[in-house]
Amino acid sequence: MASTEMPGFGISQVQILGLLTISLIAVVVVGNVATGLLGLGLWLFLVSRLANWREAVVVSLVLACVLASSREPGLQYWKTLRLLPAGLAGVEAMRIMRAETQTFRRRQLGWLVTIVLCTGIPALLSENARAGLFETTLLGSIWVILMIVGTRPSVAAGSNRGVWLMRVGMTVVLASVAVTVLQPHVAWLNGRWRGIFGNPNELSHWWLFIFVLVMMTADMRRRQRVIWLGLTAMLFVMSGTRGALFAALLAWAGTLLAATSGTVKQVGVPVVAALGVLGILFVGEGQGNGSMASLLPEQIVRSETIQTAGGRTVAWSHALEEIKLKPWFGQGGGYEERYFSSRYSFFAMQNHQGLSHNSWLAFAMNYGVPAALVLICTLMIRLGMFKQRAALILLPACMVSMTVEGWLTAPLSALSPMMFLVAGWFESQVSETAH
Repeated sequence: MASTEMPGFGISQVQILGLLTISLIAVVVVGNVATGLLGLGLWLFLVSRLANWREAVVVSLVLACVLASSREPGLQYWKTLRLLPAGLAGVEAMRIMRAETQTFRRRQLGWLVTIVLCTGIPALLSENARAGLFETTLLGSIWVILMIVGTRPSVAAGSNRGVWLMRVGMTVVLASVAVTVLQPHVAWLNGRWRGIFGNPNELSHWWLFIFVLVMMTADMRRRQRVIWLGLTAMLFVMSGTRGALFAALLAWAGTLLAATSGTVKQVGVPVVAALGVLGILFVGEGQGNGSMASLLPEQIVRSETIQTAGGRTVAWSHALEEIKLKPWFGQGGGYEERYFSSRYSFFAMQNHQGLSHNSWLAFAMNYGVPAALVLICTLMIRLGMFKQRAALILLPACMVSMTVEGWLTAPLSALSPMMFLVAGWFESQVSETAH
């Protein structure tokens, strides 16, 4: 069977991408609830026919969370509508639990208890217990659902989770290109490309996990990898996201390391290359016409913000001071958002917008240092990030992304589900091979 054909339904890869892309463009351009419901219904129907219901729910959830990140007024209803595929994912998680072994069910129950204890106790001790307990409920339910669905992809013919995630990645990029032509004001923010996302950083870090997925796919041909590398480089240049670029370089270097025999020469080349690019971007004060950084696109270098990492150092210093006030139990779920939102004008004057831009600091502000370490480290262990190729490719990229962005605190952001699904897919492959 040709690689461009799907079994059973008789539809090519190009046709699949075309249907998904056209429907996504329609949902973005025609911003109303009716179009959104039609698009969601089409995604569920199409993918369930081509693969099965579980993968249809996964694809719909990913696309819904991407649309919910948009700042366009006509797409704000997706912040609520994404709860529908999230609820369907919850039902699917219950089905998986009933079909799984007792050991698996106990592991998920232990995961839930860990989340509730790490987030619930700080909530009860905080000044805003109601908001803290809401975050406990949200994190406890969505993280457990994503862990179950993410690590248990369908095994039926035509339902390869990795392939479907790559298709979703291409769908989002193609739709973003089309929207750039049709409605340029939607796709650009301060001279940087954001596609159909809310900001360029979300686009780049979301795509980072697609890139990592491609790098961890062992049976992908060299030509295909080169195409994905070129597409990723072009996307990062247009979006101008330095953190995601560095994370992708580490993932690429990890791919080369995983494929080498371990000699010093083979190991040293990719490491030196990655460090060299990092040095071009961040080391030295020379940002004039004679500097090496001047050879790179300005939207990548952004010399006016490079010394403060785009305002992050200011946010990080304030976050650290807040953590020092209550290092053991934090100040309850949602505190990071309340703190930075209430001081928006001050941070805007310091060339910083958003929250802490650091998942580690955000969790420590909310739940305390011990709980933050337990939650994040346990999450990475359960998703198998310390195993085999994942430790070289996925783990470094994820660590960098979580250090320069605070997306992990939002379980239904565009990035959190993607991280669970990509890491969970690889964990399932490793577990299947082990058995």
